[in-house]
Amino acid sequence: MRPITLTLVGVALAALGYSQAAPAHGTLERIKVHGKSLEGNLEGDSPDRDVSIYLPPSYAAERTRRYPVVYVLHGYTDSDDRWFGLKQHFINVPAVTDKALASGSTREMILVMPNAYTAYQGSMSTSVTTGDWDRFVSEELVAYIDSHYRTIAGVASRGLAGHSMGGYGTIKIGMKHPEVFSSIYILSPCCMIPNLNPQSPAMAKAAAIQNVADLAQADFGTKATIASAAAWSANPKKPPLYFDLPVKDGQLQPMIVAKWAANAPLAMIDQYLPNLRKLHAIAVDVGAQDEPIASTVRTFDQMLNQAGVSHAFEIYEGNHVNHIADRVETKMLPFFSINLSFGTAATSSVVPPASGPTYVQFTPSAVKGALYRPELGAAPHVGVLIMHRTSNFLAHLGATELSKRGFLVLAMNPRFDNNEAAVKWEDIALDVKSGVEYLRKQPGITKVILFGHSGGGPTMSFYQAVAEKGPSYCQGPKKLVECSNRLAGLPPADGIVFVDAHPGNSVNGLRSLNPAMTNESDPRKINADLDPFNPKNGFNPKGPSTYSEDFKKRYFHAQAERMKRLIDIASAKLQGTDNDVFLIPRGEGARLMEMDLSIHHSTVNLEKLLKNDGTIVRQIVESVRRTGRVSEKENASFESGTRLLTLRSFLSANAIRATDSMDGIDWCSSNNSTPCALRNISVPILITAMGAHYFIRDNEIHYEVAASKDKDFVIIEGATHGIRPCTACETFPGQYSHSVENFADYVEKWINARF
Repeated sequence: MRPITLTLVGVALAALGYSQAAPAHGTLERIKVHGKSLEGNLEGDSPDRDVSIYLPPSYAAERTRRYPVVYVLHGYTDSDDRWFGLKQHFINVPAVTDKALASGSTREMILVMPNAYTAYQGSMSTSVTTGDWDRFVSEELVAYIDSHYRTIAGVASRGLAGHSMGGYGTIKIGMKHPEVFSSIYILSPCCMIPNLNPQSPAMAKAAAIQNVADLAQADFGTKATIASAAAWSANPKKPPLYFDLPVKDGQLQPMIVAKWAANAPLAMIDQYLPNLRKLHAIAVDVGAQDEPIASTVRTFDQMLNQAGVSHAFEIYEGNHVNHIADRVETKMLPFFSINLSFGTAATSSVVPPASGPTYVQFTPSAVKGALYRPELGAAPHVGVLIMHRTSNFLAHLGATELSKRGFLVLAMNPRFDNNEAAVKWEDIALDVKSGVEYLRKQPGITKVILFGHSGGGPTMSFYQAVAEKGPSYCQGPKKLVECSNRLAGLPPADGIVFVDAHPGNSVNGLRSLNPAMTNESDPRKINADLDPFNPKNGFNPKGPSTYSEDFKKRYFHAQAERMKRLIDIASAKLQGTDNDVFLIPRGEGARLMEMDLSIHHSTVNLEKLLKNDGTIVRQIVESVRRTGRVSEKENASFESGTRLLTLRSFLSANAIRATDSMDGIDWCSSNNSTPCALRNISVPILITAMGAHYFIRDNEIHYEVAASKDKDFVIIEGATHGIRPCTACETFPGQYSHSVENFADYVEKWINARF
């Protein structure tokens, strides 16, 4: 059938004597698509369905260009002609899309909506009564659109969205068919939990309906109950309406109840978890005043979080319909613009899904990597390098989260993997160099971002400082250990993301020392006045300790004095040998900030806090951390309290000069120092701190001293040092449940805005 075509443009400005171009508008077509799967439905509805299609502004002129497609499902009693502007309604999809394109928030795509208005005023799902709507949408309609329009005919370029009944359909079809749709956006979905109340007025009224004519006179709740029964408990032997109700004569009917429950998304999630995890992106939103839907969507969000299914969730001020047009314009369309693959302007090629990370061997052989490619979407142009000083980061959370968001990620282990005693700090930069060069050789990669988590912060900042300033940065008489000229010519990265970076292993080592030790050869000899485990000094073995300001001042000074003593001992020993074992008794487990929560408890200035609901506020940010597990027994033991290093690993990576372990540190006396390196870096930097750890103030200092003109600082509410939510810190379940996705989303937006 020839489509009806309406070009969505006004009077040409040229006719009025103006030469400037009018804003670009898309084109609306309304066609009919035959659904073989809908033939013979007992409602008597035609299998030839009206379908509204929005073609983007460039579609007519750019004849070789192909486009992603988003299939949109309307709500109960609604229709495609209302949504697509042919009748007055709360939304006009073509107008909303044109507006989003004009604002620059959205990319061009094809939008398709089938008309699901039926004899029962809407199809809730698939049954012998309604027809197989699941198959019609996911197979027949998709096949028709791909064969008749210039689509990018691949799962990576296909999205599904819906409102109310259509939101319900989006969940069900989306989690059943991740091989068809890669990303789904769910607006105010109905029917997450079926209404099985035998006292419900709608149930009683539905039981009184005898034919379709009666249905036309019924209220909305009764109509919805009838449509639900037709979809969920069809009975082909029960004319003329062909369904059973879950309540009969005021009594629940167990078998019918089971059928209704089986169609509730909240009951279906567990069996479809593998499919949900295959989806590239999931988003759901609902108005706060849209009850009871808002409550069921909150439960949906909690269930996805508990199952570890990444998704976006938002509750906004509004009811069931009053902000839908705005949500489509500002949320749904940008969501698909980010998450669908747009290929190139003249090709339908997409990145094939990755089967898992690829192992990469470097030189020397101890250096290794895992390359994570995006599973879906366009070929990436930004590569991200993740590495620590000694930790195994091959399966780092950042690798999976950022590759899911479209970046090529190389997670690496350096030559000193899990071997602090072997560390020659200055040599680690050579391993970072290998990673940067490898990423730059990958097809399409034009930008490389360093990702420094925890000890990866000083690792990446040291590398970039040397890359920008040359070896002179890490040389000179003030350095405890100088680097060699082998570090000349390091290729600089284009930006750095710091993830709860600590100020340096040297500083951590300083702050972990127990300064009460009076003899380096005998850890049993303790100065009681400086003993952090002495209750007289403020220690509380059962909870947070409280030390006096005088004690803290003496303690921090004594830590610096002990560090100076250790440096002198190690330097003297190194004069007569190339290297040797260097033990530091009571060198771990005496970090006062782990015992006394008043130390570095907050930011000093108003800073950005990324809250669990995704909003950002600016305030003095308090850490919600709990006390660490510390004890005198652990500090005194060889297993947990003694640091086993070598003379060179101590001096190069674990020592720093200071007069006070908190505020009197000579930052540039060590090359393992994030604050020193940041003063010598010019590329854009993002500094993130975790709100349930004790590096909040340290990262604020990093932000303050950084020389980069493009720098950002944000704290992730309730996140542990490992980015995941601190459940022990919560005052109610799920309080910090979105820490990972909030962090990854923020990083994604920061990178995309610059590169």
